[in-house]
Amino acid sequence: MKLGSLFKLAREAGWSKPVPDIGTLFSAVEPLQDVATMSDIRVPPPGLDLRLGPSILIKRAEEVGVHVGCDPLIPLFAGMAIAAAWPLVRVRFPSRADALRRLDLNSGIAHRPVTTLTEKPADLRDQASDHSSIAAAKYTTWTEAKERFSQTE
Repeated sequence: MKLGSLFKLAREAGWSKPVPDIGTLFSAVEPLQDVATMSDIRVPPPGLDLRLGPSILIKRAEEVGVHVGCDPLIPLFAGMAIAAAWPLVRVRFPSRADALRRLDLNSGIAHRPVTTLTEKPADLRDQASDHSSIAAAKYTTWTEAKERFSQTE
């Protein structure tokens, strides 16, 4: 027998579902009896000798630890990670031209293949500088282009 069948039989026998009392949802909540158990769960930090690190970093880590309310090891390791990563700030990435030049030099081929692939041919540079040819090519219709090509053949 399934649960739905039981409810059907109960309704036929005169049972009705009770209306939930919303007032019980907002009743007062009793506080936990033993609050000291939470401090017992906390794992103590490892016993490290803080005097082994840089003195200024240890002093600042203790200040931050007291201010934030955490163990001084957390800001100490965060500060040491920042100090270790600080030289990466000054890394200069090469420009596109420098990267292409380096690829050409390392390829060992005399004719600079990467630079050749990225440069525009000279005649296209000349056409791009001539604004009238760009405007004329822009407004050419398909029929005009077909007529122009049929005349050259």
